[in-house]
Amino acid sequence: MATTAVSQERTEPAIVVGSAVGYLDYKAARGRPSIKTEVMVDELLFRVSGGEPLRQICRDDHMPAFQTVYEWLADDEAFSGRFARAREIGTHATADDCVEISDRGDMRERDRHVRIDTRLKLIEKWNRKDYGQKQDVNHSGTISLEAWVLEAAPPQQIEKARLIDQSPAIEHRPGPIETGTSSESD
Repeated sequence: MATTAVSQERTEPAIVVGSAVGYLDYKAARGRPSIKTEVMVDELLFRVSGGEPLRQICRDDHMPAFQTVYEWLADDEAFSGRFARAREIGTHATADDCVEISDRGDMRERDRHVRIDTRLKLIEKWNRKDYGQKQDVNHSGTISLEAWVLEAAPPQQIEKARLIDQSPAIEHRPGPIETGTSSESD
């Protein structure tokens, strides 16, 4: 029976090997690079901008684990901005892939449909500005609160409002402001 290297330090969820329980030290076991270099970042961003999914990129041995990339995104605002821009460009490349897939004659129609729908759903999530569903939130029509107010208000307030509504309107004419003090002493 093959065994897995186990660390004494608890770093990840438990793994059961035979009857022994241990904790995997994923970073030590996988040997993935975790130090961010400019060359690695450039390749990562280039591939993301080409429409390649992050997890697929991180499967390559010379690339960091996808969890490490998410840590970089949380810790480095400049990298996060560059990654967001690369992801946005990648959505356009993925949209181009959809056109190519639809034109392929060597695939069944159902397979093409599934591949295109999957890509379109992803780019809709990744780039809502360009590919998200547009929602119109403009109001048209009228809103009447009268019936609602009449239901909620006590009968005394309703009668008072009717009396005020039937009273003659008071005309306001602009003029000097009265302060309540007389100016006869001048």
